[in-house]
Amino acid sequence: MSTLDGVKGFTSTVDEERGVSGVKVVVESDVSAQKAINLVKESGLQILSHWRQQSTLEEVFVALVGRGFREREHEAAA
Repeated sequence: MSTLDGVKGFTSTVDEERGVSGVKVVVESDVSAQKAINLVKESGLQILSHWRQQSTLEEVFVALVGRGFREREHEAAA
């Protein structure tokens, strides 16, 4: 799914007790979100629910700053 245009990444969880999986997909736009939903449906999986959640300013900041720290640490180790 991460190779789908507009999808920046995803995480998944499995609840074996209930027999369901959860997937969080980070997308660039509503169009990208719909493409991801369509891909899941086309694969034969059933979507029980879906919703849209905007990133908070704090999440964006941590993602940007955290990425910079990780890149600098990686470069220093090389």
